[in-house]
Parts: sequence; C-alpha cells; structure tokens
Amino acid sequence: MGAALNRHHVLLNESITSCSGYVFQIIGDAFCAAFATAEDGLQAALQAQRTLAAEEWGQSGPIRVRMALHTGNARVKVGEYTSGEYTSGLTLSRAARLLSAGHGGQILLSLSTAELVRDHIPDSVTLRDMGAHRLKDLLRPEHIYQASAPDLPQEFPPLKTLDARPNNLPAQLTNFIGRETHLEQVRQMLSHNRLVTLTGPGGTGKTRLSLQVCAELIEAFEHGVWFVELASLTDGGLIPQRLASVLKIQEEPGSSLLDLVVRYVQDRQILVILDNCEHLVQASAQLAVDLIRAAPRLQILVTSRERLHLHGEAVYPVPPLSIPDPRQAITLEAFSLSEAVRVFIDRAVTAQPAFQVTNHNAPAVAEICSRLDGLPLAIELAAARVRSLPVEKIAERISDRFRILTGGDRTVLPRHQTLRTLIDWSYELLSESEQAVLRRLSVFSSGWTLEAAEVVCSGGVVDMLEVIDLLGNLVEKSLVGLDPETGRYSMLETVRQYASEKLIDNVEANACRWAHYQYYLQFAEKAEPQLIGPEHTVWIERMEDEFDNLRAAIRWTLDSGKGNEALHLCYAIGRLWIIEDMSEGRAWLELALELRESASPRSQGEGLFRAGELAYRQGDQATANRYLNESLTIARALEYDYLIALVLLRLAAVIHEQDPALARQMLEESLAVFQRLGKREWVSRTLLTQGFHAAAEGDDLQARQYWEQSLALSREAREISCMAASLGNLGTLLYKQGDLAGAQARFEESLVITRDLRVKIDICNTLGNLGLIAIQRNDVGRARALQEESLTIRRTYANLSVLAYNFSGLASVLRLEGRLVDAARMQGFVKGMQERFGTEPGSQIEQDDFDKTAEYLVTNLGEEGYRQAFEAGKLLLIEQALELLTQST
Repeated sequence: MGAALNRHHVLLNESITSCSGYVFQIIGDAFCAAFATAEDGLQAALQAQRTLAAEEWGQSGPIRVRMALHTGNARVKVGEYTSGEYTSGLTLSRAARLLSAGHGGQILLSLSTAELVRDHIPDSVTLRDMGAHRLKDLLRPEHIYQASAPDLPQEFPPLKTLDARPNNLPAQLTNFIGRETHLEQVRQMLSHNRLVTLTGPGGTGKTRLSLQVCAELIEAFEHGVWFVELASLTDGGLIPQRLASVLKIQEEPGSSLLDLVVRYVQDRQILVILDNCEHLVQASAQLAVDLIRAAPRLQILVTSRERLHLHGEAVYPVPPLSIPDPRQAITLEAFSLSEAVRVFIDRAVTAQPAFQVTNHNAPAVAEICSRLDGLPLAIELAAARVRSLPVEKIAERISDRFRILTGGDRTVLPRHQTLRTLIDWSYELLSESEQAVLRRLSVFSSGWTLEAAEVVCSGGVVDMLEVIDLLGNLVEKSLVGLDPETGRYSMLETVRQYASEKLIDNVEANACRWAHYQYYLQFAEKAEPQLIGPEHTVWIERMEDEFDNLRAAIRWTLDSGKGNEALHLCYAIGRLWIIEDMSEGRAWLELALELRESASPRSQGEGLFRAGELAYRQGDQATANRYLNESLTIARALEYDYLIALVLLRLAAVIHEQDPALARQMLEESLAVFQRLGKREWVSRTLLTQGFHAAAEGDDLQARQYWEQSLALSREAREISCMAASLGNLGTLLYKQGDLAGAQARFEESLVITRDLRVKIDICNTLGNLGLIAIQRNDVGRARALQEESLTIRRTYANLSVLAYNFSGLASVLRLEGRLVDAARMQGFVKGMQERFGTEPGSQIEQDDFDKTAEYLVTNLGEEGYRQAFEAGKLLLIEQALELLTQST
C-alpha cells in the first residue's frame, strides 16, 4: 500500500502541474491545488482520473479518488514559517465541503466553477446537473454538477450531503464563523453523553452552535437529526405535540402523543435538539427523561439559559465570541484571531458590500466588539448599522449609551445589560411610527405576513398604507427578518420580548390583541371550507404557518375571560385540528368550554359540536355523545339548521352500533337539511356515511348506490377528499364482487387524489388494495412494489402494530414468488404483531387474502410444515421480517 500511495502522489502531482496547477498543500493523501483558470482545474481533474484508472495497481486494488472544484477569492500567505499556503477560509472551506459530498472516482463542481467552464469543456465531457444540496456548513444550498466522460465512471451513490439523512435542520443565511474549539468540545461531549445542554444568556449563539454541531454529526445518526423549536410555546404540555409534528407522527385513538413519540423513537438512532427550553424547564426535563429511558440509541442536545438539572446531564456553557486582546496593539493581523471581529466584518460586508477594515477604523471595530462582550446577536445588530453610519460613529454611540445606563439593576448579568443596551439604542434610533410598529409586532408568534401586520399595526400614528414601508425599515435595521422565499416576517425572540415590554400602554396593547384576534378569526373562517376543497394543500400549509398565532389568539381570549371569542375561534380552527392534532384541539376546547357561561348560545353550540367531533375521532364515544347531544339541543332551540345537520351527521356515527335505526333517521334528516341549504359538499359526505352504514348492515347494493351518488356530487362540488373516499369504498366493494378491473380503476383514481391530499394513511391503504389486486392477477413484481411502497410510507408515521397490514400482503407476495416457507413465517409474524399489539386483522378483503394464502400454504407444505414455519415467524423481530423480504428468491 505504501508503494501504491507513493505512485498516487506522483500521478496526482503530474496531472496538476501539467495543467498549470500549483499544489500548495498535501494532508495525508489529500491534494490541495490552485489554478489560474477553472478550465485548467477541470482538465487536471479529468487527466488525473484517467491516469489513475489506467494504472496497474496490483494487489492493493484500484485507488479511487474523489475530486471537487470550487472558484472563489483566495490569498497566498508567504513568510518565514509558510510555503505559500492559501489562507482564505471561505473559499477553501466551501471546496472542502463540496469534496466531502463526493465518492471515489467522482468529479464535482460548484455552480461558480461550472459557469466558468461551461463553454470550454471538451466535446466528450458533459456537466451533469446534480441539483441543489445543503452542505454541512448550513449556508444556503449549493448547486452541484458532476463532470462526466464516456471513458470514466458516471454512476455513483447519492451525494453525502445534509439531504442524505432525514433531518429538518433549518438552512442558515449567514456564515458560521470561528468556534472551532467549541464545536469540537461539544462533539466530544456528545460522544460520551446522551444528554448535553448548552447554557448561557440570550444572544450567545447557543442555537447556532447546536445546529452546526448537529450538521457535522448528521451522518452518525441513521434515523436523522431533528430540530424542535420551543421558544414560541407557552405551555409545556405541548412539547410532545411539537416533537410529534417534527417527526411526522400521527395520532391514534387511545394513545397519548407522548406514548406515540416514545414508541416511535425507541428503536431508532436519532439526535433531537430541544431549542430554547428556559421557559419550559420542568416539562423539557420530563420529556428528556422519558425519551432517554425508552430509546437507548437516542441522544438529546438542549439549548437553554439554565440546565435541566437531570442525572447524567452534561452541561456546556457557551462563551461569547473571542474579542481582541486589549493588551495587544490593534493590527489587521491580530484581528484574524478574534472571532467577534470576524463575525462583525462578515455581517458588515453583507450589509454594505463596500465595507473594509483599515488601520484607521480597526480600533473602532475592536471597541465595538469588546463593548458588546462578544455577544453574536449584539454584534450582528451593530454591524447592520454600517449601512448608514461609519464604524467610528457606531462605537461612539455605543460608548455613550453604556455610560448612560450604568445605574441599572446590578443583579442582572452584565451580558444581559449589554444586549438590552444595544436594543434600547436601536429602538431609540427609530422614528415614532417605527417604534409603534415594532411594539405592536410583538403580539405575533412565530412570524407573520404583511397583510396581518397591516391590520394589527395600523392605527394612531401609523396609517395602514405606511406599514409596508415601516416594516421594510425595520428589516433594514435588522430588528425584523424577512424570508424572501415565503414572504413571511419574523423577529428574534430577544427583540420580541423587548418590544413586548415596550407595549405597556393598556389601550394600545388591548387594541393590538383585539386586532390580532379578529385577523386570525377571519383567516380561520376563510380557510376552514378550503381544507376539503381543491386547494386544500395550499390552505393547510397556510394554517400550519399561522398555528402559533392562532394559539396566541386563543390564549389571549382565555386569559381575558372572553368565552364567546374563544369558542368562536376554536370552532373555526376545528378542521385543521382534525388534520394536525386532535389532542391539542380538545385541550383548547375544554378550556374554552369552562367559559361557556359568558358565550352566546350559538358559540356554545358550535364549540360543543367541535369538541364532540374531536372526541369521536379519538374513540371517546361517551364524551362525544354527551357533547353532541348538548350541541344538538342548542342548535334546535336556535333553529340553526346548518349546525343541526352537522351534529346529526356526526351523532349518527357515534350511535350507529347501539341504534342503527335511529342513526339512519338522523342521517336522513341531516341529508334533507344539507340539500335544502344547498351544501353540496356536505350532501356528498352524508351519502358517504350512509354508504358505510349500509355496508356494515350487509346491504352492498344500497351501499354502492350511496357511494356512487356521493362520488357524483363530490366531483361536481370538487370536494376531493370525499371523492377519494367514495372511490376507495367503491373499489373495495367491486373487489369483493370479483370485478378486479373496476376495482383497480377506482383505486388508481383514488390514489392520484390521496397523493395530492398527502394523507398518508389513505395513500397506504390504497397502495395495499392495489397490491391485493396484483396478487389476484399473479403479477408478482407489481404486487411486491405496491406493498413495499405502502410499508415504506407507513413506517414514517404509524406505530409498529399498523405495519401488520402490509406484511400480510407481502406474505402473499412471497407465496407467489415460490417462497412458501418464508410466506408461512411472514404470516406468523403478522399474527404475532396482532397478538402483541391487540390490533384487528385488517379489512375484510385483507383478511380474505390472508386466509386464501394460508389455505394454499397448508395444502403445499402440509399442516405440520405450515405450523412450524408459522410459529417460528411469530418470534421474528421487525428487522428480521424486513431482512426476510430482501433475501433472494
């Protein structure tokens, strides 16, 4: 191997130098080279790959080398202890990140390099667009290209980027600078501890450090790295819901969200970041304990102003950025040793591209960073001021402000005083209108739109038409952020808290809160009917974006004793809770119903209906029955026909098993009311429900008639969720009757809709049904593909018990493949899961398929052979069952 490595060095050096390249550093077997032109760099890479491929390597085997080319500014440092290294950190680090994404034999190019060589590449060479990928430094995605030639390998595994592992790490729009020592120390702590907490006051960069650490470690966690932001939560009881939302875990009747989260993570290798826990320490600590006890391969990284005080918790105090040493002369060379200065320069250049540090202004930059104690947030706010002020003036103002505020509370940490001083200074530089808008924006939670700001922030000194310009001013002054992709505004939590404290005038505060409530009530009422319409996806995403604002509006009504308003808003949000989180919806409604005496009868009736609906969907039939009957009594007294019909539709489902005749009567009345009111989408839903009831009573002909009517109406009304359900039910009915072609047509049309709806459970069920049809037709390839896709999707959201449905179909696939013993073992595995989790066998057509396969296996294996394989399968773990599927036929 030593001889091979030496030969590798010779070949690389010859290829680089023959293309006018300069090898400025060799680290182990890694060559770092620079070229005057991008074309020279690409030519060197192609030549090197061809030379390496043609070499006879002998027993060492072929040496495959990954290569990456990036173009940017660089500076050669030549001195007594250097040999001409390039010292520009950003260009070199970007090249290194690009290189780390590749595989042996692959040549990768950044967008900047690809643009330079595009018109100068040889005819036989092509640039393959690999798309935009997020590299480990968490900057905006890098567009990557692969140089391909017919005489070189062209197919490689997926790029090793942040996209390669499941994660939700937010992309950062600024560079991560310095903190190399801190990064390594936190990584080391995580290698020896399952719970690590980053502590420190606000503004020290705890969140940014945690994100960078996790980006560096992402490849080590098979099942992903997940960022859970808690700053916007005011109730510790919602933490499991936030984590479940991040992990895309859906609710199940009879199970709490915490139980579902624990069950989901218990067999997975996961890193979870709990960010901003200081206001929810007790609840965060309990969740951490529950997760760590249940999941031996799970690790947690916490950011908080205080530790969780748990056994086994490793605490890392995040220090400020390093500042210039006051004992040393202020020189440009010394500046490169200060992290705070490097951050200031980077952010200042972003704010004002012409900004430069000179010997003249260097002392002012050093003073700013020192006066601000190296706090990243404070430094970024100060650096943004270079748009309008010389750094000497910035340093002068900060110095003056410090002297004015020296008489503050001495019990407050100095760094807190420093941050407050800077925000005070920034606030007082604003105009009266800008100050008013900043104060009023503090009522928002987790961002807002321009339209929302115009409603909430206008009034008094602020005209509605001025809000857009005033918001722009606040963005320019780095007090408000704007996401250019979504158009949503946001505010740093520290700034939001400061602005909230400034909103002390009760008249102004109440007016803002009321405007905030009115805006989000109207928003929810507008969105509610859209959630079942053709633009449902867009509206679900809009409501998800505003969920924290909706929560804030409800919380204000509850704190203010406004029962009528609380119930009104809860009713309007109800359908989103059905989609997202029914437990949270029930919790809010229970609180709102405690204030029902102050609410109007109409709001009471609507709130009780929504509470009953959510209880029914969660399997709490007794509570559902009670709330729905109370709602029905109020609705009849008010002659509120629409609510009467809604309640009857849901109540019929609740009582159907106990009193089918009464349930049919309720559905008929509900249908008549919806027809009279012209509510076509609800007419179709009522017909859909009538079909369910008819099928449950064995009347397939009546069920088919109901579902066909429902399908026709839902097509006309473009109520696509009902359309998908009707198609699925008709497909099932036709399958039972032996009409495979008719069933397949319905299922395939339903699948198109359910994919668009993104309702995973419906997608999985429809894929499984199509798989059963393929089994009936002995189409083994299609059957396996459909069942495996269904299983893959279901594993992302469901608990282990529900996976039995897919494994049942896959047992039939194994039978078709001639693997009879494996098929019997798989059936045993399915039965074992059902016994362990107490789940039902599945739909009738799934059970019929299971029985048919079992009968075939008994006939061909014999009763004893089948029994032995079946019993052995009951002992399989899920990993073993999955491995069984991948074995060669």
